[in-house]
Amino acid sequence: MFQATDEREFEEDLAEEDLSRLFPDDIQSSELNAACNIAKQFFKDAGHQLVSVIFCDCDDTRPALRAFRNLPSELDSLSHKMKSVGGCPAQKEAQRLLRPFDWFNFSPDRYSDLQSMKFLLQVSKLPYGCVLGVPVRMGNGLIVFSVGIDKSRCDTDTKRAVISDVLQLAMAMIGGLSEVDQLFQTQKLSTLEAKSIMFAMQGYSNRQIAGFLKLGEVTVDMLFKSAADRMGAKNHFQLISKAIADGEIANIQLTVN
Repeated sequence: MFQATDEREFEEDLAEEDLSRLFPDDIQSSELNAACNIAKQFFKDAGHQLVSVIFCDCDDTRPALRAFRNLPSELDSLSHKMKSVGGCPAQKEAQRLLRPFDWFNFSPDRYSDLQSMKFLLQVSKLPYGCVLGVPVRMGNGLIVFSVGIDKSRCDTDTKRAVISDVLQLAMAMIGGLSEVDQLFQTQKLSTLEAKSIMFAMQGYSNRQIAGFLKLGEVTVDMLFKSAADRMGAKNHFQLISKAIADGEIANIQLTVN
């Protein structure tokens, strides 16, 4: 099973490119499919295939709110039918693991009902070396991107790059989606703490952050310490990764004067 990158590598990956430029400033609910198509084109340009995007609650008894699927017709039909029974194995695996997983590694013992077995059979026919499912937890909900990677490129570095891209795409997409607003509420961090983390993620120093927020540098230091305590983070790298994974900074808008 693929293991997620460590905190330092994770932050370095995030710093490579700001993918929010791909999307309008406000993505309305009616534009979700258009946003998913932009993501689909982004991965196509990178040599991959966006297989699905699922917006769902962390509670696996509730169906996905919306889903973007780019699947063969039979697999798409099965996925749609399973929405009423807690979702397809890909959704259930994302809710169970809350970390990246490969569609080709589903356990037949865990998904032994007839519909799931049919789903897994169709998955085995997909023309990829792996289908990387990447759940991004935001508040009470998940966005699950699944990306097909060619057989010749299923190496750890490629998977890490896909995970980093997914995290940024998820952040860029979620801001204006009223349909899922209740799922993706900031729960642990104050607005100032979340803004400080966002600035830090973009490479600004504590002194610069203090200037942007019109605070003292000591106050910014205290904000980071408070945020780290709330998130259970030991350092800046963990704080950034945990804040992204838990959706604490998804809806934060920054202004630099």
